[in-house]
Amino acid sequence: MKTKAYKLAAELGLQEQSVLDWLRNNGYPNVRRADTIRSDVAQAARKALGAGRSSPRGRARPRPEGRSKRFTSEAREGRDTQRIAPPTPDKPRTVKAGEGAGFRTSFAELLQNHMPEGRAPEPAHTGGRTAPPSNAPQARENAGDAARVRLARAEREVGRLADEINVERSRAQGFERQLVRQERELESAKQSLVALEAFRTDYERVDLERTLLKQKLAEIEDERATLEQTCTELKGALDEANAAVQETEERIVDQSGVFDDLETARKRETAWRARALELERTASSGGDLTKLLRSKGIEDQEEHAQVVVALMSEERAISNFMKAIRQIDSAVMEKLIDESIQATCIDPICRRLTRARRKLVRHVAGANDCKICAGHVDKRWFAYLTHECQLAGVRRLLVIGGAPEHNARLHTLSEGAPIDLRVVSIDEEISQGRARGRVDGCDALVIWNENVVPHEVSQIYRSAAEEINRLTVQIPGADTRVETLARFTINRLARQHILKAQ
Repeated sequence: MKTKAYKLAAELGLQEQSVLDWLRNNGYPNVRRADTIRSDVAQAARKALGAGRSSPRGRARPRPEGRSKRFTSEAREGRDTQRIAPPTPDKPRTVKAGEGAGFRTSFAELLQNHMPEGRAPEPAHTGGRTAPPSNAPQARENAGDAARVRLARAEREVGRLADEINVERSRAQGFERQLVRQERELESAKQSLVALEAFRTDYERVDLERTLLKQKLAEIEDERATLEQTCTELKGALDEANAAVQETEERIVDQSGVFDDLETARKRETAWRARALELERTASSGGDLTKLLRSKGIEDQEEHAQVVVALMSEERAISNFMKAIRQIDSAVMEKLIDESIQATCIDPICRRLTRARRKLVRHVAGANDCKICAGHVDKRWFAYLTHECQLAGVRRLLVIGGAPEHNARLHTLSEGAPIDLRVVSIDEEISQGRARGRVDGCDALVIWNENVVPHEVSQIYRSAAEEINRLTVQIPGADTRVETLARFTINRLARQHILKAQ
């Protein structure tokens, strides 16, 4: 139980300063008289200071002040330390250091102090002889002095005993308080023991539950590992299935294209047959320009073309020629013009694409009227990319990464184009199987720089392309425009064509 420093000093019957000094030397360097002392430190102080204040024979030491200081160990043992002894004539009595000044004197000194001047006490006679009758008054006076001395001694002894009784009473009270405190501590210890037993029971129960939970957790971890392995296998199977589905869809698209081409061929065949019948009817009616030229001796088609060019080279001849062929088939002529002549701007790429399509270039003043680019740079470069991919035999193009707005632009430009363009975002979940399936379904792989696509993503697709032997186009820089993609892809296709030619 905690206690105050001054209460501990009162309990031990010591000065507060001595108790404070002991506490400062034993864990309380800044202790004051009103500070609270822990129960263990107070118990140690009681043992140390209580043992220090007891004499070797088990009696309490005299207090350093007050009336109890005046008694020595001999007085505690019952011996009279203030015996009245006659003074030695030749050797005066010396007072030892530490002796009090009260009644610590000899009977001779008391007698000498009470004798009239000029008279000296006679030495006492031994052997039991009585004094002469002439000294009777003096003997009575000495007997009275002796009685007074005995009375004073008895009073001192009573005071000493009272002091010792007070000290013992204080000690008994301290022991009683300590006993009460020990009983309280014992009761608290019993309660703590009961609580400890309850805690032990709870701990055993919790420990058993923890063991069961650990077992369940181990079983769950095993099931999780099994599920993860099964999930991995299912993902691999799903990727393979997706790749097969994609390949099947591409084949279906190819077959649909073939069917469309067959249907178109049938329609063309029907149209050509109708046109042939119409031409036959026209020829039979005599309105055929070719027949007219042949009647003039011009049989070769190249000569026919030279004649027509010569007629179209002069303004007067052009006017007459247009009047002469006024009666024509408008639908056929319109289709012929659309297939042979194309409005083109002055950009070299648009002119190159027009010539590559075997059409005559008809220059227009504004780029908005151009049939190739319609005034847009992205459309011009994408048309150029489409033409080069057709020449290189690349029908499916896989693009990894890029800005969202540029990818949306690519999707818009690829609608209706003769190449299949697929753009993959870097935010999608990627795996080796999925990357391999995507690369296997394309003819060329386009990867942006590491500033756009993380290295780990690009490395997965690049490894898959190298394994499957697919053409890979690496675009440097962080520019993700359509023009940049088309420029570097065209250059890579050109180098690939040159390497194959060598």
